[in-house]
This record gives sequence, C-alpha cells and structure tokens, in this order.
Amino acid sequence: MRRTAGIGPFIVIAAAPILLGGCSAVVYDFSDGHGWSDDFEQSRLTWEAQGIKSYRYTVSATAGLCGSPPMRVTVKNGIVKKAVYDADNLTCAGSPVRKGESVPKKRLAHVDTIAELFERITACRHTCRASAGFDLQTGIPVRISLINGDVVDDDVFIRITEFRH
Repeated sequence: MRRTAGIGPFIVIAAAPILLGGCSAVVYDFSDGHGWSDDFEQSRLTWEAQGIKSYRYTVSATAGLCGSPPMRVTVKNGIVKKAVYDADNLTCAGSPVRKGESVPKKRLAHVDTIAELFERITACRHTCRASAGFDLQTGIPVRISLINGDVVDDDVFIRITEFRH
C-alpha cells in the first residue's frame, strides 16, 4: 500500500445513516474534490476530543487485488504495539498464518492507528476517490474506500470492527 499526500478539499456528495456491527454510523462520499466536508471534520474532532490514546480494534483490509488476513490491533499511547491475526488465512504473498499468531514486526510498521486512518482519507483528497463510514459516538472511521482511478492495484478498502478502549 502506497500512501500519497495531497492538498485540497473534499465534498460530501451523499450521506446515509447505516448500522455496522451494532454501531450507528454514517457514510460520506468525498469524491468530488471541490469542497471540504464539515461532517468529515466533525468525525475527526469527535475522535480527537476524546483523547483516546490506548485502544484495540480489528481491521480487515484489501489493497488492490490482495486481501490481508484480519488482524486484532493493540495501540498504546498512540503507537501500534501489537497485532495478531484473527483468522487462519494466507497472506498476499501466499504464506499461511494462524489465528492468534503475531503479525511480523516488518508488517506491523504498516498497521495504522485511528489518527493515521484519518490521515489516509485526508491524503486522498486530490489523488483518488474516497468514501468512509464513521461511528457516530466515537467518530472513528469504520469503513474506508480509497479508489485511485484506473489503477486497480492502488485501491484500498478498510473495515474497522470491535473497537474497545
């Protein structure tokens, strides 16, 4: 997964309340690129206002044509400290992993905190089409879609579940 930086605004084209994993959430499409979304910023501010620095969550992600095995992630003091695979599966490279097995340190460096997920969405403003769903209580992104035009290998889909602090 390649992170790209961009500057410029988003606009909410559509907003629809949804129910994800027992959490009320709202989904925004930021694909137009002509205006910044107050709703996106409100979700970020809701997250930041809580001052949560230590938490756990489960992440499922797909990058391009490759899905990563789901992981249970532990963040302490704003830093990813540990992640374990949450299912028996194969990595993108075809290596088998077992549920409960620790994610290797070199892979751990690519696991995002919630703040870094907000940065991913922000960085996509001019370089791709972004949509995201946010938990209404915590403000965390629970579903993220970053689609980079015609480059299939750069598309990223992320789902966050089981957030606990």
